[in-house]
Amino acid sequence: MSEKITITTEATAFPKGTQFAGQRLTILKSDGSEAVPAVILANAPYEVTDDLPAGAYTLIAQAIDTNGAALGEPVTTALTVEGVMVDLPQSITVATV
Repeated sequence: MSEKITITTEATAFPKGTQFAGQRLTILKSDGSEAVPAVILANAPYEVTDDLPAGAYTLIAQAIDTNGAALGEPVTTALTVEGVMVDLPQSITVATV
């Protein structure tokens, strides 16, 4: 199963000359390492679909300029991806017919 991640934004004024590059999305594992390489979403809608293995993650969205510098404060959220359900055998019944 895939996770569709959407970054919601609000227009905010910055000094003239600021060059917006996009939204950087970082997905961290519970140990703090990157689950996947960070992506930069340059155009709205800011959405990405990813197949993450079961586990706990922290998602961080940060607007950046063309030099990679942060614009404003990052937004974070927690995500828990559940494993898939699989039917496992529990018993075998034998009948004499």
